[in-house]
Amino acid sequence: MGSGYVYHCPDCGEATYIALGIGSEYTPQKIFYGDDADPPLLKDFLPYQMYCNAVRMLHDGGVPDTTHSGSYGQKLYYCPQCRTLKVRFFCTIVKDDQIWTPVYSCELCGRSLVLAPNQENGDDPSRDQMAGADGDVLRIRCMKCGRVYFAPESGCTSKIMWD
Repeated sequence: MGSGYVYHCPDCGEATYIALGIGSEYTPQKIFYGDDADPPLLKDFLPYQMYCNAVRMLHDGGVPDTTHSGSYGQKLYYCPQCRTLKVRFFCTIVKDDQIWTPVYSCELCGRSLVLAPNQENGDDPSRDQMAGADGDVLRIRCMKCGRVYFAPESGCTSKIMWD
């Protein structure tokens, strides 16, 4: 089951929804392989070129890592330059000695995004997850007015469990 958190911009009030995890309906089979009627859900979660790379690796004998809870799903990433949080799909595909995971770029500065630490505890991201690996504070960028704010400034107004 996934969890979602809603924060509101201190300036304009615009809501930012952070959805983490994966719903129980999203089985590894549905995500990575699809079924007779539908393509893999991975197509909806990854940018097209990344999706093509993942499918190519799976077709060549790669296997998705689904061994533990949190091994695939929506996770928090951050830009080490802009210090802003992003939600992106995380997964790992292993083939022989190759390991593939999606690599995302910040739409503001172009730097590679980094997976935020401490994501397995299921807590509100405004706690320990709002700091990068270097301990520096991470922030949310309001998509409406552009304000960059630390989540506890507005507080998490809702926690939602999604499936």
